[in-house]
Amino acid sequence: MTPDGDSEEPVLVISNKVVETLPLRLNFLSIIEDYTEDGILTTSYGYIGGHEGKSIYSWYIHEVEGHSSSRKPGVSGFQYRITKEGVGKFISFQCTPVRDDGVVDDTRICMGQERIRPRSPRLLSLHIIGNDVEGTILRVENEYWGGEEGDSVYPL
Repeated sequence: MTPDGDSEEPVLVISNKVVETLPLRLNFLSIIEDYTEDGILTTSYGYIGGHEGKSIYSWYIHEVEGHSSSRKPGVSGFQYRITKEGVGKFISFQCTPVRDDGVVDDTRICMGQERIRPRSPRLLSLHIIGNDVEGTILRVENEYWGGEEGDSVYPL
């Protein structure tokens, strides 16, 4: 475009070299959200180096921070819903970046910053079982939520 605003015909220029992609890598990896039972953890990462292909994602549970872990079977996406089994443990996310042309980079691991906490205890249901006849024994069945149930009290 000229200084007075007139435009000329467009021009197409093609470089002599192919533009190369940056080396494949993750420039950050983090776990976002609240580390509580039944919460949903989401991972976030920055991918550099071409178009992402079918990267590999896995979530792991650790009894002790930084020690061996158990892979959560069937959980392989960006999100993980924390189950009762995870309470009191640590969680980590592992990502192996894969470019669309099949190039694979080193696996990166992000360790959760705190232990999974139980939700506040709650009774989801409470039922009295047995015959309501004098001299019979009645019992209580309940559905508890919020980590492992402790010594709950059911006064009569």
